[in-house]
Amino acid sequence: MTGRVLAILDAFSSPSCDGLTLVAISERSGLPLSTTFRLVNELHAGRILTRDEHRRYKIGPRLLELAG
Repeated sequence: MTGRVLAILDAFSSPSCDGLTLVAISERSGLPLSTTFRLVNELHAGRILTRDEHRRYKIGPRLLELAG
């Protein structure tokens, strides 16, 4: 489980990353879309990821708080 969450977070490691769709996260992480959907929803609920009005996910405030 931890490895899959880290794969999702690693999908955002590109400096030019300005938000990713669920499909892009799935492709970058190498995880099936259904697994990505479930984990991204959990990360979103925990404020680790945020979602904008275009359904693009970004690193959320809780992860930034934990990193600081």
